[in-house]
Amino acid sequence: MTHPDGEVSFFNDSAINIAPSAERISNYADKLGVFSNKKQKKNIIYLKDSGYINLVNGKQSSILDVAKVGPDYIPGHAHADTLSFEWNYDKQRVLVNSGTSVYGLGLERLRQRKTESHNTVVVDEEDSSEVWSGFRVARRAYPSKPIISEFGDSICVECSHDGYMRLRGKVTHTREWIMNDIGFFVTDKLLGSFNSAEAHYHFHPDIQLELSNDSKHQVNFYSPDGTQFMIEVIGAD
Repeated sequence: MTHPDGEVSFFNDSAINIAPSAERISNYADKLGVFSNKKQKKNIIYLKDSGYINLVNGKQSSILDVAKVGPDYIPGHAHADTLSFEWNYDKQRVLVNSGTSVYGLGLERLRQRKTESHNTVVVDEEDSSEVWSGFRVARRAYPSKPIISEFGDSICVECSHDGYMRLRGKVTHTREWIMNDIGFFVTDKLLGSFNSAEAHYHFHPDIQLELSNDSKHQVNFYSPDGTQFMIEVIGAD
């Protein structure tokens, strides 16, 4: 489960240059005759056992997290990242999660495991799963079975989680992703009562951002090769 740049995605405890690359492992397995290193060329790959979905449309690609916190009996490497995602254009990472830079019991370790460090929604300043200490998880989010559909040139995935049902307002978070030739659309719906909700989006450090002069709800951003993109917020600030 890698991005077009050949490196791992940043869900849960993950980091680059910790283990051999997926390509190196695949080539070695191929030489040993373990399996043939043939890449799948599909618009949708749903890894049901682990709970991740890979979407591809032209130069766009995205990995979606519809996974349970796990494994159930030892979830210490899990983050509160349910319904987060990462998005690429060509081989450039654009939207990324935190990943992991430290272990131990420090504040940075805790920050990187929190919901706000991932591309998903924080409700009432709480994490979707209760992460604490260095490697502990208490009450956690359980995702629904994702609904995957294709219509025309569009790929659509919808999934919910119940991590905020433990709050007084009994909130359910539902997220829909649509990828097509026009762009990438993310829609969040919250069912229940809450005081605040924040959708966090983290850009790769190579991406340059600038606020639009045309609208306070629009941000322009540029990849290192000069490709320009625009993100627009509808129904929120």
